[in-house]
Amino acid sequence: MFSIGSYVVYGSQGVCRITEIRREDFSGTAKDYYILTPTDDPKMVIYVPTDADALTAQMRQLLSPDELSALIRNGAAAEPMEWINDPRARNELFRRILQSGDRLRLFCLLRTIHERREQQTALGKKLYAADEAIFQRAEKLLHGEIAVILNIHPTEVQEYIGRQLRAQG
Repeated sequence: MFSIGSYVVYGSQGVCRITEIRREDFSGTAKDYYILTPTDDPKMVIYVPTDADALTAQMRQLLSPDELSALIRNGAAAEPMEWINDPRARNELFRRILQSGDRLRLFCLLRTIHERREQQTALGKKLYAADEAIFQRAEKLLHGEIAVILNIHPTEVQEYIGRQLRAQG
């Protein structure tokens, strides 16, 4: 399904490169494993069994450039998420979105937290630390993938998205 050298999105870890596929015996039974290296932590190694549907379901192909354009277009057109005032309920929803890996929901989550941050800043307040942490995690996931797709630095992604939105009018 995946090949050596390919980039994949792995669960909530983000973008990883498949550096090899090899046989390992970790529990008394030899299996083939994808060996993944996160793009943002090249010293880390992740072993994912090639035959485990539950685990490989967490591995997704990167978006194509056309799919990325559609994501930005659909994310901008989507209704903003309603802000949940209860911090525990909000945190639970945000964590489920992060775990889902649903890129459109991640895009909407980032937009929602960004808008809330601007509202709080206008009032001389800050976001809750938990909301800020979720924002940073979602941004790492989505911007990390977009950066690899476009071969740009993750810090350039926000500017790219802004240009795309302005071009759409």
